[in-house]
Amino acid sequence: MDVLLTGASGGLGIELAKAFAKRGARLWLLDRDPAALEQLNQQLGGSHQLLAGDLTDRDTLARLEALCQQQQPQFAWVLNNAGVASGGLFESLPDSEWQRCLDINLMASVRLSRLVSPFLGKGSYLINIVSMAAVANAPYMAAYNVSKAALLSLSETLRFEWRPRGIQVSAVCPAFFQTPLLDSLNAQGKAIAAPAGKMMQRSELSAADVADYLIEHAIAGEFLILPHKKSRQAWRVKRWLPNLFFKQVLQQTVKGH
Repeated sequence: MDVLLTGASGGLGIELAKAFAKRGARLWLLDRDPAALEQLNQQLGGSHQLLAGDLTDRDTLARLEALCQQQQPQFAWVLNNAGVASGGLFESLPDSEWQRCLDINLMASVRLSRLVSPFLGKGSYLINIVSMAAVANAPYMAAYNVSKAALLSLSETLRFEWRPRGIQVSAVCPAFFQTPLLDSLNAQGKAIAAPAGKMMQRSELSAADVADYLIEHAIAGEFLILPHKKSRQAWRVKRWLPNLFFKQVLQQTVKGH
């Protein structure tokens, strides 16, 4: 089976690649780092399709489209995993930071999903790696929260539109786990990143745990996939007791700072 994965050389990307390689998939691995891609490819047997490039660059998407037209894959899974982190007070975030987040966290998934649509069929899976930030909308993460909330909305829309084609769409909203995501923080975000780093270190789940969980629950037909137990609890609280949820997030914010 053909599996397309963006952000392949990051923490979750590597574990997803390993998980699907064990299932005998032929991987289409996309990432900005060609050396990291080749290293991962060699770890997985050296037989996978690689595409190095920035998904915000139209040339990268044009090269992917050309490969698809040439090879005519039938993707069993497409996983929009590429993303960047962002932080800082709302007033401190310039338009350029908003654009950076929206370009990679939202528009890259929009364009890639549109591009691969002809190569998805009945029984295929489109998996968008969103974030618990799309649900919690914690302070000091405005651009990130908005970009991920928009990706969650896109996922729900495609769930409706692609259902008649037999395509399963899922939105995965992990909380903190150990990953290089904070390496992509903007300057404002790095100044307040210490609490996030601590929560990553204390996470009950590894990247491999998140990868296995999302695959299992996507196969089970779930749309909103929340790998962390505390996230599932928080989602229920926000849904049924929104004022309590607000107070809990506020309390955590005070503790973190």
